[in-house]
Amino acid sequence: MTDTQARQCIQLMVGSFRNDRQFATHSTEVSHIQLAFRPFNAPGFDGCWLYSEQAYTFDLWRPYRQGVHHVTQLSDRLRIDNFSPPDPLFVAGASHEPSLLKTLERSKLTARPGCAMEFFPKDTGGFRGQLEEGCRCMVPRDGQLTYLVSEVLLEEGLWRSRDFGCDPKSHEQRWGLTDRQFEFELIESFAHELTHSFDPAKPLP
Repeated sequence: MTDTQARQCIQLMVGSFRNDRQFATHSTEVSHIQLAFRPFNAPGFDGCWLYSEQAYTFDLWRPYRQGVHHVTQLSDRLRIDNFSPPDPLFVAGASHEPSLLKTLERSKLTARPGCAMEFFPKDTGGFRGQLEEGCRCMVPRDGQLTYLVSEVLLEEGLWRSRDFGCDPKSHEQRWGLTDRQFEFELIESFAHELTHSFDPAKPLP
């Protein structure tokens, strides 16, 4: 992946996205959700780091999914390693109020092995994302441990994603939709917050 492609991928990713139009058309089938990725700088966080939240639009300050991500540029793809904050409540809402991220400490993050996302350039433009190979990103659901399958299509102003979980032994699907993608449209870009210090060429320390 070239420097230009890596920069473009990150620029497309950082922002707030919402599935307003999809929800208006399919409100009985999908939830109304806001997804956000925000770049941040903090002591001890060298390279390119992002913070993400996913929340129902009626309760944006109580996200149901949060993550801290380190971005690394590789020869053919962009790798995004995933971490959990030590106390998600302390940084809840940080996609709207990034000053909350000053409380994060690199040493207190919990790595999520097997859960890195990898983004590849598409010949037609945009980027295709998927979980790293290995079926090792484990997610408990309804009292059962499943592995996550996640697919993303990232284009200008648009984030399409599909997540579902499978049984580790039989590989049968246990939850999630496979026949429909979430379609999130950009409502606010944070690309202007990217600076030269957000260098995806720096490896994970």
